[in-house]
Amino acid sequence: MIVIKNIGAENFELVSHLNLEAPGCRLAGSPSQTPMKLLPGEEICITNYEPGVSYSIRPVENPDVPRSLV
Repeated sequence: MIVIKNIGAENFELVSHLNLEAPGCRLAGSPSQTPMKLLPGEEICITNYEPGVSYSIRPVENPDVPRSLV
């Protein structure tokens, strides 16, 4: 299980990636190919996490602009 909360002021997208070659990969179903939106203050709980699936979090607007971590 993975819980991700957007504590920032921007809208983010959660994009899934699939690596069938990862050790222990045993998918119950396909990960979503459509990015999930994560608005400020929202929380997403992914209960069907399996090895081989990873996620990228990126800003919806201006994704190429560097952000500071503070």
